[in-house]
Amino acid sequence: MAPPTDSVMMGVLNLIEGKRPDLILSGVNKGQNLAEHITLSGTIAAAIQGMEMEIPSVALSQTYPFTEKATIYWQTAEKFAPKVLERLFQRKWPKDVLMNINFPDCPPEEVTGIEMTRMGRRDQDQLEVHERADPGGRPYYWLGFNGRLSTPPEGTDLRAIYSRRISVTPLHLDLTHETTLAGLSDALDGISL
Repeated sequence: MAPPTDSVMMGVLNLIEGKRPDLILSGVNKGQNLAEHITLSGTIAAAIQGMEMEIPSVALSQTYPFTEKATIYWQTAEKFAPKVLERLFQRKWPKDVLMNINFPDCPPEEVTGIEMTRMGRRDQDQLEVHERADPGGRPYYWLGFNGRLSTPPEGTDLRAIYSRRISVTPLHLDLTHETTLAGLSDALDGISL
């Protein structure tokens, strides 16, 4: 199975002949792509690759709870994705931006709104490592959360999803921390090579 970024490159450069696609839709992903975990997401990575190829790109994810027998409300993404995408495409966004859309973990009739958000951040005390065994008895480790919700501020992707709102977050690739860059600009002066 090819990584998501490779799939986008293969599709654009090899499988589609004669022209480039007008749009890259990555997803709808089973799970959430929220907060700092967007950096771990193949769904986001595929949209980044499309953006890097100067094709408008959107990552879509249907959230669900991390329980054994969770119901995944695919009908929520199915109902709202076309409406949200249509509205976004009526407006233009910069070529170096991708849209990250997360649909809340509820049936469509329980969605309370749609919100433009910024990337949130989870409370880090919620991370856990679980040691498990595969069917052959070999140990492996599962990284996860302890089930408590974070306490994100309003305007973030996490808060929107916790409030059963659709979260639309414009993302870009430059992760440079400009204040630190400026503050340390002379830190490497005088090092002999």
